[in-house]
Amino acid sequence: MLQGLNVNEVMQTGGPTIDERTPLPEALDQLRRTRHHGLPVVNAAGELVGVLTLQDIDRAPEEAQANYTAGDFCTREL
Repeated sequence: MLQGLNVNEVMQTGGPTIDERTPLPEALDQLRRTRHHGLPVVNAAGELVGVLTLQDIDRAPEEAQANYTAGDFCTREL
């Protein structure tokens, strides 16, 4: 069944993104609402700067998460 599909038929485009200045707790809420495991992080110009995943958020010390942004913890090696 999968052999008959092209990638462009199943991939999602134009999905949600997270601004790099978004506070980490708000970014986590967005991930939960969208049910994604990761979302692209963009700067003010709309350029991709990284991807924020649930695993990235887990790296942030819980007691200090309110002081961090999505840009602080996103994975930038793309």
